Amino acid sequence: MLYNNQNQQNIKERLSRQDFGLYMNAHTVPFSKYPSYLQVGILGMCTEGNAEIRIGSRKYVICANDLLIFMPGFLVSFIKSSLTFTINYCTFSNALFYDVINGSIKRFPTGFHTYTQTHCVYSLSQEKAEQFSIYFRLLYTRATSPTYLFIKESITNLLKLPFLELYADYCNTVKEHKSTTLHKEEIGYFFLDLLLKHYKENKEVAFYAEKLHVSSKYLTEALTLVSGKSPKEWIIHYTLQEIYALLENPSISIQEIVQRTRFSNLATLRRFFKRHTGASLLQYRKQDLHKKNQ
Repeated sequence: MLYNNQNQQNIKERLSRQDFGLYMNAHTVPFSKYPSYLQVGILGMCTEGNAEIRIGSRKYVICANDLLIFMPGFLVSFIKSSLTFTINYCTFSNALFYDVINGSIKRFPTGFHTYTQTHCVYSLSQEKAEQFSIYFRLLYTRATSPTYLFIKESITNLLKLPFLELYADYCNTVKEHKSTTLHKEEIGYFFLDLLLKHYKENKEVAFYAEKLHVSSKYLTEALTLVSGKSPKEWIIHYTLQEIYALLENPSISIQEIVQRTRFSNLATLRRFFKRHTGASLLQYRKQDLHKKNQ
């Protein structure tokens, strides 16, 4: 890990381990075999071998020269990797990412967050891969410098580069962009940050409105405008995606799903799932297993 050196305290004072971590020539990624939402973002490039992961309901095979851009809030699980799997990657907190987007040429809209969930693994040309190898070495040099005075500022600005590339791709792909105010974009961003931390225990819109110091009505209007989903729909979405992913793993019992999703009991989970999907937990699991066996 980045901070295992004699200048550890000096670096931590200016850029905490919780905000940023850098891993060079790593052979593992910080994903559990069970689906869970990322509390940090991850930017990385595979340099050798391959690994298989799941993001939401989609499987990805990461190979050499593949670039990964995972935002905080991605539902990720690890499946397997080859013996030679090697990756350079960094982790960044939501707070650091907010610094990244806050000083960009244009603030990233909330819709960009949802776009990244299906555009998160890129196969690079050999030329691009070499450029990103240099990029990660520069990140490492800046983060470990014992004398450089502006480590956090430097890392923040370096992190903007790949996100601006991805945002340019988003602008070219998504032709229609809704006109929104800065305040509503900020509300959307901070709501998603809060949701990631509290969606299991708090499923009422009023809780998030109070935390954001706005009314439930304003929060609903703002979030629907900037993201296309109301706060209630986002709460249901996060909860259902986790349940789906857990049901798709036959080694996880229904009772264990109750514990992992923190429903008060099995009956409450069953009612929630039936109300929003029209199917029972066992019906969905059987249908999923049937699809996989076809």
